[in-house]
Amino acid sequence: MNMPNAVVWNTPSCDSSGSMPLGNGDIGLNVWVEEEGDLLFYLSKTDAWDENARLLKLGRVRVSLTPNPFTAGADFRQELDLATGTIRISAVPVNAIFVDATPPSRVKLSGGGAASTTGAKRLGGIRLLPAWPKEWNVEFRLHAPGRTVVEGRIENGEVRELRVTPESRRNDVLHAV
Repeated sequence: MNMPNAVVWNTPSCDSSGSMPLGNGDIGLNVWVEEEGDLLFYLSKTDAWDENARLLKLGRVRVSLTPNPFTAGADFRQELDLATGTIRISAVPVNAIFVDATPPSRVKLSGGGAASTTGAKRLGGIRLLPAWPKEWNVEFRLHAPGRTVVEGRIENGEVRELRVTPESRRNDVLHAV
């Protein structure tokens, strides 16, 4: 659907400076697609302030698409659909991205067999990407309650790397993949 004043990208972006904004008033995303075949987004929340009163990004999610859907000369279209509050991408299996504000808040990737992904967290425990599709590989960095940072890599449904800062919170990370 081509709406008047729609935001449309006709080529993949080089980096986050070519990202497209999406949000629901509480959770925000900066979404972009790289030519190498990856879909990326920064995740933000309206109450994620640091001690210097700066609004922080909570993390970056990379969804690696294999095989690469961006062959030389292939059509590409990334559109912010203002009527539905979604981003539609024509050249990838993930054809719609949506931020659900209903607790637990979720970023939903839909189309072509894609499933939803949840970066849910609760005080005392951190659920690590519980609905992440096993066939998607991702490198992630998650800022969690208690000044905790969880970083790692998931490949073929298995956690391959996991770093938790501070180390004392490591046992609070619940592996759901």
